[in-house]
Amino acid sequence: MKVLLSLLHASLVAAGDGDSHCLLQGKKDHQNREIGPLIDRAASDLLSLSGTTVSDAMDDFSKQLKATAMSMLQMPQSEQDALLQRASQGKEFDSFIQAYKALPADLQNSVNDAALLSPAMNHVYDSLQPARQQALLQQLDKSTTGKRCYTATRNGNRVRECTTSTRNGRGGHTHTHWNGDRGSGTETTTLDKNGDLVHQHTHSHTHNGQGGNARTETTTRGKDQYAHAHSTAHALAGGRTVTASATSSVTHGGGNSHTHTHSHSHKSGENTVTNTGTVSTQDGDVIHSHGHTHQQAEDGSSRSFSITDTNHGPRIETDR
Repeated sequence: MKVLLSLLHASLVAAGDGDSHCLLQGKKDHQNREIGPLIDRAASDLLSLSGTTVSDAMDDFSKQLKATAMSMLQMPQSEQDALLQRASQGKEFDSFIQAYKALPADLQNSVNDAALLSPAMNHVYDSLQPARQQALLQQLDKSTTGKRCYTATRNGNRVRECTTSTRNGRGGHTHTHWNGDRGSGTETTTLDKNGDLVHQHTHSHTHNGQGGNARTETTTRGKDQYAHAHSTAHALAGGRTVTASATSSVTHGGGNSHTHTHSHSHKSGENTVTNTGTVSTQDGDVIHSHGHTHQQAEDGSSRSFSITDTNHGPRIETDR
């Protein structure tokens, strides 16, 4: 388990990449140069961890880690490398490994996630040059979780993806988690040994980078064209708020489908508009459809009305 040394190396490189102020402060401190005591304290902390203390423990460790990295920057590169090498082979590191292995599986996963998602560690990560970011992700995740991590682009935004997979003939199982400044998501896919889809499930949450204009989507696909999807979205544009949801299903064999949509929008002083639609098909033919629109005006320049459409009767329109 090489999380500590990987993150220490990241802190060291990030500081060297451009934090001259911290570097000058680090040169005034000669007490934090030894890595052994830092790892020894981390091993002790691991033994007392609970599910609710992991995040705080990682935050405290990251602060100590940064102080150690700043102090190490005073040393020649050869001495830095030697110190890291000695730390990886010392008794403190062995103690840390044993303490980590003694944790229940759920706590091990929490420690791994906290190391990867810690705000302080992400600040260090964002300070690195792109090539060093990629190298660290690959080293860190391979050594701690066996995941293959890389940088990718989704919907025009840069994200980090981590993937685990197992093989079964031409198929197997793949699990991918991605996250970035504008959202996160998870994808799980299982293929049979012939490479045919057995099950796929995806979930994502995206936003505008500040939490607004959020959208959540969940999809499931299975054998014989089976599919189910659900989405919700909230947006604000031009003073109008819009909330929308959609659900769709396709039965095994693809012969029957059903969709339902609903939206609600409001602009103060203007109007409120609600739309609802339902469509069911069988072998490509519409067997039922129902649509309803309602507008409530809040000023004198637009009308208030309701409209209902179906595939089995005339339109019904009512002014209010």
